[in-house]
Amino acid sequence: MAAESVIFIASLRAELLLDIARGYHEVLMPRWVLSCAECNAEFTHTEIAGIQTSSFDLFTGLLAKPEFPVEGLQLECPNCKKRSLYQRYQLVLRSN
Repeated sequence: MAAESVIFIASLRAELLLDIARGYHEVLMPRWVLSCAECNAEFTHTEIAGIQTSSFDLFTGLLAKPEFPVEGLQLECPNCKKRSLYQRYQLVLRSN
């Protein structure tokens, strides 16, 4: 595993431990999120339950984004219920 990957995982883990220490009742696991084109609300696409070596991009050493169909993925915003077409590059990693 690349050094950047180890640092990234350690950083995510440190953030989660800080959340626990601060007494936050709900500690969210790292997740891939999308922003609604209509209302700008952020919603979870994929939770990252366990980070494994196979989850990393071989070229960058970073956590690989989930695959999307070439034509994009049609999803409904849980906030405003608007259906929009999303592309893989729109995924953002959130750790808290």
